[in-house]
Amino acid sequence: MFKVFLFLLTLLFFSSIYGEENSSIKIKLKVAAKLVTTDVDSANILIGEILKSKEIKQTEYIAYAHAIKGQVYFSKGNYQEALQESQLAIELSYNANSDSIIEKCAILISDIFIIQKDFNKAIYYLEKSLDIAKKINDNNTWGKYHYTYSSYLLDFGDTTKAKEELNNALQSYMKSSNLTGIALVYNQMGMILFANGIYTEANKKFLYARSYALKNRNLKTLTKIYNNIGLCAWNLNKLDTAIYYFKKAIDIANKVGIKNTLPPCYLNLSGVYEEQGKWAEALEKYKQYHNLNDSIFSIEQVRLVKAISEKYENQKKENEIQNLQWQRNITIASIILALFIAAFVWRQNRIVNAQKREVEAQKLIVERKSKETTDSINYALHLQKAILPQHNQIKKHYKNYFIYYQPKDIVAGDFYWFYPSPNNPNKYYLAAADCTGHGVPGAMVSVVCANALNRTVKDLQIIEPGKILDNVANLIIETFEKSESQVKDGMDISMCLIDTETLQMQWAGANNNLLIIRNNELIEIKADKQPVAVYENRELFTTQIIQLQKDDCVYLFTDGYADQFGQITGKKLMRKNFYKILQQASSLPCIKQYDVVAETMHNWKGTQEQVDDMCVIGLKIG
Repeated sequence: MFKVFLFLLTLLFFSSIYGEENSSIKIKLKVAAKLVTTDVDSANILIGEILKSKEIKQTEYIAYAHAIKGQVYFSKGNYQEALQESQLAIELSYNANSDSIIEKCAILISDIFIIQKDFNKAIYYLEKSLDIAKKINDNNTWGKYHYTYSSYLLDFGDTTKAKEELNNALQSYMKSSNLTGIALVYNQMGMILFANGIYTEANKKFLYARSYALKNRNLKTLTKIYNNIGLCAWNLNKLDTAIYYFKKAIDIANKVGIKNTLPPCYLNLSGVYEEQGKWAEALEKYKQYHNLNDSIFSIEQVRLVKAISEKYENQKKENEIQNLQWQRNITIASIILALFIAAFVWRQNRIVNAQKREVEAQKLIVERKSKETTDSINYALHLQKAILPQHNQIKKHYKNYFIYYQPKDIVAGDFYWFYPSPNNPNKYYLAAADCTGHGVPGAMVSVVCANALNRTVKDLQIIEPGKILDNVANLIIETFEKSESQVKDGMDISMCLIDTETLQMQWAGANNNLLIIRNNELIEIKADKQPVAVYENRELFTTQIIQLQKDDCVYLFTDGYADQFGQITGKKLMRKNFYKILQQASSLPCIKQYDVVAETMHNWKGTQEQVDDMCVIGLKIG
């Protein structure tokens, strides 16, 4: 802060030499704008002094000061105050004919609504800024528009178009030499790769982003990037590196005073400590995450942001109506009539407002209950992820594979299972399982089934897939027999044991078949027609031995992909068409096969609701 004031004093000295009117205020505003990205608390102090100063008289400078104050509140996670300050700045800027301030404030308001997941309003305000950008040919705003639109597309799962928009944003930011914008684009590109499990490539994008953020000394953006680098390190099993970057992100955010980037950093740090078995540290960081997250993203704050926005829009409309009435010289008769109407409306408003308050009270209760339910389900997701194998664990044993895993809801009844053979380092088990139901009930059954698989192989050391399923069925039946009501839940599964040295595969299936594609020909291995659960006339599961060949493609899957309804036809995809998709993709590397499977389903499903969990595992034998 001392260096900042030295810099400020130097600029003020030179401005006094040239005697520019209001030059000291202009310089202070520029310094405050720069401080928002490096020292939020100092920016807040300086902008407070500017607004109290008697020197500030021009409407344009007052508007700019409120715009900067809006950015300060945004960085601190106080979105309703940020919205109020930005809308005040816009109103003042209209009077001062300052398009550039209106443009900046409209962009900030769009960011607030992106965080609130209200993309319609976000795009509305961004298009307002675009109208100005077209006049002054501002590439920065075009870049921001493309970047925001990519976030909108990603929220709806359209990865392909989102990538196109990110490339457009990158070109615009490059033209204007906007280093912060370039850093944000590379960061978003890295997040797309990260979401697909391509951690090494994602990390490269994050490092690109870091280099541009460092050039511009944009500490706010750096906190997000360091958090993402930490996520990559975590998934690559570099736990100490992950802790270093999460702590670095937290230190910078606290130093700069940026509150809204802290919650994910604390949550991720808690997860790494949990994986290391440091339970006290994990619990402490999770509490910090929970308390901070509730204060920033509380239901009350979301409601206030929406209320302020609606109040602002309504006020603008009322002002426009009053101006039109003044210009048309309303007669005394119309005024009298208006008074009668106003009296009637006032009476009606009292009735409507009373009803509205009652509805809003009920809505708040429902929203609070909904948040509690969603928080519980999100924590259930955290627990369910613990039973799913990490990609870095699988890659230690086999690299040329892909897993397409798409739950219908937050948590799933489908799961995939991987376990290295305890008796032979060249062998490993792999399975795709579909438990009864989906959502929370399905997830609960999946935990029971996954634990039964682990216990059978690890503790009881049963080796043969068919016998494993026999024992798992017994364990599941034993677990659910404790219930007072008869529970017939269990799972369908396709499970194999592969020897990477001899290329021999042992396989067993319960209602889920196995598909092998060899030289572009389909080989379908039928499963036993019974579930791993309570079943009348249950028989022992069959273990089939298959000799694989180099370049064979092996596919394990559940029925969710083939059972999905299409937007255009309104019919299920069906297994025959599912096999054709895999057949056409089988000549590609597995990472490209994943893209084919994912994009084909996205195009097929369209806006149709997903009907079931989906899990498809592909292996290319080397």
